[in-house]
Amino acid sequence: MNKKRILTVVLFISCIIVNAKAFSPDNDDLKKENKAKEELTTTWEFYSIIRQPSAEELADESDYKFGQEAGFLYTRFLDYYVVRETIAPGDPTKRTVIRKPAIYNAVRSVEKQLEKDVKNNALTKDQATAEFTHILKIAISAIDSESQSFEKVLQAHRKNVRNILSAFKSVKLIEI
Repeated sequence: MNKKRILTVVLFISCIIVNAKAFSPDNDDLKKENKAKEELTTTWEFYSIIRQPSAEELADESDYKFGQEAGFLYTRFLDYYVVRETIAPGDPTKRTVIRKPAIYNAVRSVEKQLEKDVKNNALTKDQATAEFTHILKIAISAIDSESQSFEKVLQAHRKNVRNILSAFKSVKLIEI
């Protein structure tokens, strides 16, 4: 009888310890949260070679949802990031290769989110245009830069557009 009581008490205490560990905040989770916050506060610098488009270049652009300048930059963005390559010499089929897919996908996500925000009147069209133009300038500048850490942050936060926006806002463009 005495052994049953001791065994019951030991079993009860072990259950309490296991439940306490299951419901307590894990240090790994806290470390991940702190690392994610630290990543978003990091600043990156990219050299910008983007010039102001001429009136003729803007006139060539079709009416883009965020304005002509954003349309011009978006066309350049697609030219730099989406490359069509032949598979084999003599074969007419081509494959599409996306350079720096983390940045490409982040820009596309931000574009969709800004479009939703304008539709829901959370942002004005001018605010969305300015923000998207800035993001396109960063993406175009990052194509030939060492941007692995920036790409890691974008990839880590690919499901949260607000974090992607804050990562883009922490980039400093240096005009050449």
